[in-house]
Amino acid sequence: MKKIVSLILVLTMVFTSFIGVNRVYANTVFSDIKSNDWFYKDVEEMVNLGIINGYTDGTFKPQGAVTVEEFIKMVIIGLGYNAKHTDSSYWADGFIQRAEELKIVDRSFINDYRLRLTREQAAKIIANALSLKETRPLDLYYEHVKPLIKDFYLVQDKYKEDAVDCYVWGIMQGDNLKLINPQKSITRAETTAVIFRMIDKERRIALTLDGVKSIEMETTEQTPGLLIAPKYKGVVLNEMIELVEAIKAADAETPGVEQYMLNMYSNVFGITGFENQRKHDEMYTLETRLKNGELDEIEKIEELNKIVYHTDWALTTSTIEFHHKNAPYKMILFNHSASVDDSKYNSYNSKYDFNMAYYGKTFKAMFKVWFEDEFDKAWKIFDNALKSTSITGGSEEVMINNRNFFIAYDDGGLTFTVSLKLK
Repeated sequence: MKKIVSLILVLTMVFTSFIGVNRVYANTVFSDIKSNDWFYKDVEEMVNLGIINGYTDGTFKPQGAVTVEEFIKMVIIGLGYNAKHTDSSYWADGFIQRAEELKIVDRSFINDYRLRLTREQAAKIIANALSLKETRPLDLYYEHVKPLIKDFYLVQDKYKEDAVDCYVWGIMQGDNLKLINPQKSITRAETTAVIFRMIDKERRIALTLDGVKSIEMETTEQTPGLLIAPKYKGVVLNEMIELVEAIKAADAETPGVEQYMLNMYSNVFGITGFENQRKHDEMYTLETRLKNGELDEIEKIEELNKIVYHTDWALTTSTIEFHHKNAPYKMILFNHSASVDDSKYNSYNSKYDFNMAYYGKTFKAMFKVWFEDEFDKAWKIFDNALKSTSITGGSEEVMINNRNFFIAYDDGGLTFTVSLKLK
């Protein structure tokens, strides 16, 4: 209940500030709004709550243009900020200074805040504002969303990323013809919907990408994130999601513990293997403490030395690097010396026996996704490398299932890379 009340109060401040002195503050039916208008429900709800009304002539003027200064004020209040105190007689100066301070707007893309706001400019302001509280969508959405916006070619380069992000967020997805009309002025009706969606996630438009798989994964910010299959040369790489699904399915049948992590900033996801939950938790806790700046330099070294052998293997996958023959999949298996309390690790005759007992099913699940009918060929190479006790080690590079498979190993461990299918 408190959440609903606070939302109403915020919206009240936003929209009463938006309505000028010539508008009516009474609940009424507007002569220029019909029940089948797409914005009808939003306006009706605001009227019923006493938040917004129209002009003295009984109209709402839904197609009326909004200026930059008006939009900035709504965004600032919607985010929960106040205008900065100034001695200026210009009514919007405090809101503009606050917006510039928060890096929501700057003079590089808007020279005059009194001008009408275009839809692409609105997208940039909303994207900048939301990024203060939410992580911007992964870059890999770009190739998926571009074809969905029919007039994307009209968007200026400096607004393209913002247009895509607002589409993914469900803030602005265009009209029924999939046109976002980037240079067109944003209207009162459109602004009503946009501000509502910025404030309340439940009002946002769901993103649908047909034929594109996705999976929930924790992010490096330690918040829930969504990994979606990237697109490369027109092909949706659902195999990345299938890889994660296969590893997760194998988890239930193995004694090891896996950690799944999505880096929203570098467009990389990783999966790491630990012998037990304790080692996983100690690594995770240290990452949190390092992120929060809780340790000085000496403490960092001490804590890192304690967990240096906690990680048994790590798979790193780039969602944007595909052109190189040794990308996007990179795997490392560590041949470390067990610590004193690693009784289970010490009970195995070799690193090979330990890895097969703890992660054999996981590794096989990976190889079946990558190499399919040629699984046996690739697995034999991996199996022999893992068994090797040679100090000098060795390496091999072959094409299997139209993928480049490179593997190198020595007494310190093993590493291999797998490419996409090459044509």
